[in-house]
Amino acid sequence: MIEHCPDERTARTARLKGVYMVSMIRNLFGGGGSKVAIDPVCGMEVNPRNPSGGDLVHEETRYFFCGKGCRLEFQEDPAGYLSGEKKMEM
Repeated sequence: MIEHCPDERTARTARLKGVYMVSMIRNLFGGGGSKVAIDPVCGMEVNPRNPSGGDLVHEETRYFFCGKGCRLEFQEDPAGYLSGEKKMEM
């Protein structure tokens, strides 16, 4: 658990936001590492330069999606997917 987070749900959300932020910064500035993002709904790898499902900004973090369905699901309940309460199996 992340030290400053009061519970596992908050810790998981903080970890996910950290992963997305690092991925976004690397992709924007071309710094090494992976050139893929992870769809927060289904967990699939997504090319952030051309995401099939588009992208969406939530609480100042940009998320990328494998398809329109995942983006629409995320739009309905971003907190549910970021907390791990919800997950779509592919």
